[in-house]
Amino acid sequence: MVDRPKSDTQPRPNPASTPGSTISTPGAESSTLAAFGGASTLFRWLDPRRLDRRLVAPGPLGRLSLLRCLLAVVIGVRLVLRRWWVMTERPADAFIPVPVLSWLSDQPGLAAIGAVWVVGVAAVTVAAWTSWSVARGRLAERRDRLAGPAFVVAWLSLVVLAGLWGSSGKILHNDILLIALCTPVVLAGTPRAGDRSSDVEGRWGWPPRAALALLGVVYFLTGFQKLRHSGLEWVFSSNMTWVIRQGNPRIGEELSRSIADQLWFTQALAGGALLLEVLAPLLLLVRPTRLVFAASATLMHLSIWAFLGLDYYGWVLTVWAVVIPMTLVGDRVLTGGRRRTGGPLASGR
Repeated sequence: MVDRPKSDTQPRPNPASTPGSTISTPGAESSTLAAFGGASTLFRWLDPRRLDRRLVAPGPLGRLSLLRCLLAVVIGVRLVLRRWWVMTERPADAFIPVPVLSWLSDQPGLAAIGAVWVVGVAAVTVAAWTSWSVARGRLAERRDRLAGPAFVVAWLSLVVLAGLWGSSGKILHNDILLIALCTPVVLAGTPRAGDRSSDVEGRWGWPPRAALALLGVVYFLTGFQKLRHSGLEWVFSSNMTWVIRQGNPRIGEELSRSIADQLWFTQALAGGALLLEVLAPLLLLVRPTRLVFAASATLMHLSIWAFLGLDYYGWVLTVWAVVIPMTLVGDRVLTGGRRRTGGPLASGR
């Protein structure tokens, strides 16, 4: 029988259990690697060059057409539901045109306002109908070339009417998000006769992504301005309590005041709103969290309406109009469940 060396017969100490040892266990190593891997992935996602390539990457015509259709519908809703004619009751000396309408010297009359409204509604109808027909996968026809110009006319009508509405010395931002997010679609190309919704080109890809990026930037800036002017005191103070007490609640004065007296609840409302706004670009960066952002934004604006009486339904509709085309997985939703040979509508990434 051969004797084994003494070093082979004795158990070896575990380096991880030795005092002062710097060698980590396999579990700790895997956790560290996972943390570094997650951070590396996030930095790669936020790389400006990568973001730029993703922004201008080719995309399907169907997504742009759907986005144009939905935004046109939102413009139409804003044009139809607001009582624009009440602007004629404004005193002449109270008319202070916003910068985009600085070329106006006097308040337009009812006839001029009505003409802009009629042109805008007609343009919305044309833009929405032609864009929807292309989004559903039908071959684009010559009449569908009106989608782009009609959308521009509808957008300009809203810009003029919303500008007139806010020309009283105070800038109103009820329509700012919609007007801003329509800008990439205004600058986008229009389908040519024979184009298909499944056609993938760079000119179709960048407008929906640019609208999504603008959506994140607008919400981020609203949160950033809160932090810039008030800091975290905007959340961890009685700020929201007094805002609710001075509002015009839709849920009743008594219930609103009882809620305002709950400091923890008002701080939770403020903190949730601020967190949603600051994290908007990250939530909109990937598809799985876009619907989370849209649903959260809807709840936030509903709470503003309930507690303060401020109606931001235009913002809610605009958010969904931009998020839906960038969240659809395929074109089956647009074609009634029938698959198209041209491939999926898009991944929305």
